[in-house]
Amino acid sequence: MERENFFAPARDIQPLVLALGNFDGVHRGHQQLLRRGKEIAAARGLPLHALLFDPHPQKVLQPEKPLALLSDQASKIQWLQECGVDKVRLMPFDRDLAGTPAAEFAQRVLLPLGTAHAVVGFNYSFGRGGQGKPEDLRRLGREYGFGVSVVRAQKLGRQIISSTAIRAGLAAGDLALAAAMLGRSPCLRGRVEAGEARGRLLGFPTANLRPDPDVLVPGGGVYAVRGLVGRQWQDGMLNIGRRPTFGEGLPPAVEVHFFDFNADLYGQEILLTLEARLRSERRFAGVAEIKAQLEKDRTEALRRLRPQ
Repeated sequence: MERENFFAPARDIQPLVLALGNFDGVHRGHQQLLRRGKEIAAARGLPLHALLFDPHPQKVLQPEKPLALLSDQASKIQWLQECGVDKVRLMPFDRDLAGTPAAEFAQRVLLPLGTAHAVVGFNYSFGRGGQGKPEDLRRLGREYGFGVSVVRAQKLGRQIISSTAIRAGLAAGDLALAAAMLGRSPCLRGRVEAGEARGRLLGFPTANLRPDPDVLVPGGGVYAVRGLVGRQWQDGMLNIGRRPTFGEGLPPAVEVHFFDFNADLYGQEILLTLEARLRSERRFAGVAEIKAQLEKDRTEALRRLRPQ
């Protein structure tokens, strides 16, 4: 999706309902916000749009800090559309826009889009330094004539569902928590690049993935996964880690082995859904022990992926 030129001369502006937020991971909290937006849009006979800043504001304001996002841009847009968003708008973000005072946010960002109603989460912030809060947005709505709905926090038990909590779960290998908060299996997308071919020598050929550097890679270990290769889903297992059996100081690797698939994948992009964490990474005494463990991993992965 290309970025729009929001700062071109005024166009014929049509009213719409606008969902505002970062929407990282499009988790269950975001999904509730989008359901509310869709309800308002349907009641008023208006389209529901979602606004994303591009690039991510942190890339502009804190370029030295890793992003560790839950979703790449393509996946985020797809999930937003699956949640009923009629159009995803990408607004170019730079330091000039970042410096917009909260009091000018409506005039500069919301009104030019035709915002008749804005929907935000309980912790939404906007304007220079994130100084604007939902109550400030309500005040701007009263001043400029657009409605504002604020969606309360969604919880899993007593814990608030948030991108931060999901990141912590994934970093710890807690797929159950992440999946419960996301409302779907966690995903990881990567392009296949040349590896060291050790998996083939062990009888478990792997595709070495290079994920988007801005996306969080889950904690090290072995996972049961499903991978979208071309237009077909394949069952397999994924290893994330430094392969300590083969030496110290090796760079982290993301390697997937598909059970019923053997073809050249170099250069292809693969989407993985992580269905279960099988075990942590460990050092083995030698090749024979690795092979024996991989057979056990395969059996357990198939049990998780293809329950009887």
